[in-house]
Amino acid sequence: LVPGLIAPPPPDDATVEAHVGTRDVDIGLSLALLDDQRYAEIANRLRGAGFKPDLNEKGNPTPWRWVLRADGHITVDFLIPPTIDAAPGETQFLPNGFGAVATRGLTDAARTRVRVQVDARTLNDEDASRSVWVCGPAGFVVLKALAFRNRGEGKDAYDLFYVLKHHADRPEGIAATIARLRENEPAEPDAIEGALQILREDFGIVTGTGPKRAGEFLSDGREAEVAADVVAHVAALLREVERLAR
Repeated sequence: LVPGLIAPPPPDDATVEAHVGTRDVDIGLSLALLDDQRYAEIANRLRGAGFKPDLNEKGNPTPWRWVLRADGHITVDFLIPPTIDAAPGETQFLPNGFGAVATRGLTDAARTRVRVQVDARTLNDEDASRSVWVCGPAGFVVLKALAFRNRGEGKDAYDLFYVLKHHADRPEGIAATIARLRENEPAEPDAIEGALQILREDFGIVTGTGPKRAGEFLSDGREAEVAADVVAHVAALLREVERLAR
């Protein structure tokens, strides 16, 4: 769930602003892959790369969040769909000190995933090129709307807005994918409907929490302009979702 990979700016268009970036990467796991040996190997590889479980405010390890402090505090959060052992927001404990936080909407978001090519430098300062799965824009918007209601963070509102504004599908194309998710036996229809209701309630006016916090997050003197832009893009998405539902 990395906005800069989901909606990268065109390489030949300097007028499109790049995403501010992130050092907190969210990785969704599939319930079909609940394999003890596989998850023990993930934990081993994380430790081999210098990552350790982060610590919470009480100083206890968080098995679902791993941190690399040697390079500017990079964190990786692991998410998993809710299970019989972990309700939304709770931790699904996995082998070898590993875990993932149960997250609403993740199963349906995974249905929107797409492959992208990443050309970058590794933590060991090596050039590398890999093809990786990233969350599609529709699933991302659903997950970020739910996250914003839970946390109220300006970064979540900004990320949601950035993908709506800069993804090649535009709000109308993203709305079409959301409509298909709603129609094709979603695993968590209440998560999709809940996300749409959050967009209506929190992103509908420029003084709403979503638009205001997105603008405040950027804190570059364009707060009012950004808030208006957020409202316009969310409104375009909702109009198309409602049109397709008729």
